[in-house]
Amino acid sequence: MNIRPLRATEIETVVSKLWRPFAEAQEARNERWELADDAEEAMVSNFQNGVRQDDVFVYIAEIDDEVIGYLLFEVRDTPPIFTRERDCALDQLYVEPEHRGKGIAQKLLDRAVRIGKERGAETIVLTIDAANEGAIEFFEDLGYNIWRHHMYKPL
Repeated sequence: MNIRPLRATEIETVVSKLWRPFAEAQEARNERWELADDAEEAMVSNFQNGVRQDDVFVYIAEIDDEVIGYLLFEVRDTPPIFTRERDCALDQLYVEPEHRGKGIAQKLLDRAVRIGKERGAETIVLTIDAANEGAIEFFEDLGYNIWRHHMYKPL
């Protein structure tokens, strides 16, 4: 298994093969998510913009040259009202279901932690859908703590 940066030429494949099922799983778990008709096009553009930024990273996991997972994260400054200066913010992590439980997500996270530390991040943060029990358990088992709850109410 290999972990490496996403190449610009692979963006469309990663979006259709990995991001799409990630997004559809979110949509199925959360009544607030409904994918737009042009969601894949928008995400291709989002990935293209991200890979051009110095503090946004997309890493892929591959086995035998087949992409089987990805992680999108950024190392960012915190607002100046806080004493902590930088965070490593995980945005998306997805591993194909048939490859889960093999340490692939952990290896992707290890890369984010390493890069975050190298760039001065003091914490790693992420948001998980409340209904995504598998992800919550995964991150709790790794020592992540609940920091805040996001709530909503239809208007």
